[in-house]
Amino acid sequence: MSQDLIKKMFLDENGIFSASNSDLYHVSTGQALMDMVDHTNTGNMYLRGGMTSPYTVMAGAQFILPALADFRFDREFTQWAKSLKRPDGKAKYDPDYLDALNGLPFNCQVDMMPDGTITFPGPIGRVTGDPVQAKWVDTIISDFLRRCSSVATKAARLTWAVDGKVILADNSMRRSNDTGGFMTADIAYMCGLVGTSNMTAAMQGGYTPVGTMDHWYVTAKMTEYFILNPSANPKNPVSNSLAQQHAFRCFMREHPDYAALLIDTISVEQGLRDAIVVLKEFNPTNYQLRIDSGDLARGARWCMAELEKAGINTAKQPNVTISLSGGLRAVNLASMVRDHGVPFTTAGIGGYFQFGGELAQKESDMYEPKANVTIVTKSGLIQPEEGDALRMIKLSENPAKASLPGMLDRVRLYRPDGKIMADVAVDMTRGTYVEGGELTRDIMSQRLDTERGKTFAAGTQASQPIASMLKGPEIVDESLFDLKKSRERFEREFAALPEGYKPVNGSHTSCPVGIEREMFLEWKKMITGGQIVSRI
Repeated sequence: MSQDLIKKMFLDENGIFSASNSDLYHVSTGQALMDMVDHTNTGNMYLRGGMTSPYTVMAGAQFILPALADFRFDREFTQWAKSLKRPDGKAKYDPDYLDALNGLPFNCQVDMMPDGTITFPGPIGRVTGDPVQAKWVDTIISDFLRRCSSVATKAARLTWAVDGKVILADNSMRRSNDTGGFMTADIAYMCGLVGTSNMTAAMQGGYTPVGTMDHWYVTAKMTEYFILNPSANPKNPVSNSLAQQHAFRCFMREHPDYAALLIDTISVEQGLRDAIVVLKEFNPTNYQLRIDSGDLARGARWCMAELEKAGINTAKQPNVTISLSGGLRAVNLASMVRDHGVPFTTAGIGGYFQFGGELAQKESDMYEPKANVTIVTKSGLIQPEEGDALRMIKLSENPAKASLPGMLDRVRLYRPDGKIMADVAVDMTRGTYVEGGELTRDIMSQRLDTERGKTFAAGTQASQPIASMLKGPEIVDESLFDLKKSRERFEREFAALPEGYKPVNGSHTSCPVGIEREMFLEWKKMITGGQIVSRI
């Protein structure tokens, strides 16, 4: 997607990303934090989840971070905030505070996993800056990461499920849960899908535009048949068959080659019989029959057998192929392709990309784990203008909500064959961990739920996938926001993901994610002692 389109999506006519894209509590807490603007606060972004969580593909940085470089507290927003009143009629916010925000440029540093990076529960990035602004932008960032990473993770699952045998087209306009479907189209491409039904995204991104016909068209043309033939009886199956043939015939006159017929408006069986009549008349090149309902696997097998009986296809030369759509998810595609060899060539994916679209449907008992995109930001380190830095945690009666102390990073460790072996959360204030693609020192990884640890020796293949992306309004590295580079990154990352991590039926292996032992001991001491802050 072009930067011009990104700006149109997120920036106003003055090229400003308005601070009004925020939650109310940012305004309220911001006023109470203004006396700390000379402090530097690091907010650690976490991907939540447990030891059995599946992998997640990070995405969304290419959209939100270049826009955040133009972040401003614009005057229209602050003037509106001045008009807000408390129940007693007094101003809700101090006007001097709101005036101080006007025109304030983006002054945070954002470090994050680039788009296309595969990750697991634990630290995924940091927002460092004055406490007012660092907090103001973290919700904006996490909102985009949640949405985009959900699509990216599902697209990656689809790529694995089809095992390179089919091309998948995303239906990214109607049910995309994003602005016009543009983000869905880009992210699906990043993770290996081909084509989009979104014309603007296809034009801007250079993708293959894809699509067939819909039931609206078939029923409209069938109705036209009965208008043109008043003596035909709509209750008569023969007349209905002739009406459907009329619909197919009209479409094929306009699109004689390289198109598709939707055959389930009456039933798949009747649709195929009517399609065969018209296909024999036109003898088209490279046509598809699309099945959008019913038992898709059974329908695909039956259609291919009948096409061969009709002499349209041969065993060696399928002139007409099958396209499937309707409720498809990675788990049922994997079953059809990897386990049962269902004969289809393309699949249209739509509702799957919605939040929760991966979950089991009422008519299916096939289980697919929920995409893990729960992202939170917790303060981990604060540095006054003068004086010692302090590490912080959040205590909670719910252990899953407790945070880790420090300026968090992630070290990724690899097996000798280059496959991912383990991840370890580390505190950057403790020194350097990785240089030249290797661990610089022994590191002991400990899980929160056990006293057992594992030591990884210096020299082990390693990386730190969190990268510096923004320093104030300056983009650190343009290539980190390039879609083609992100696709290449995803391909490398997915190749490094062990095969046991990839199944989509809940039988996946989960990556061991631990915590550097020194951090673990400090965290445990703070937790057991009820200590919120510790000095470095």
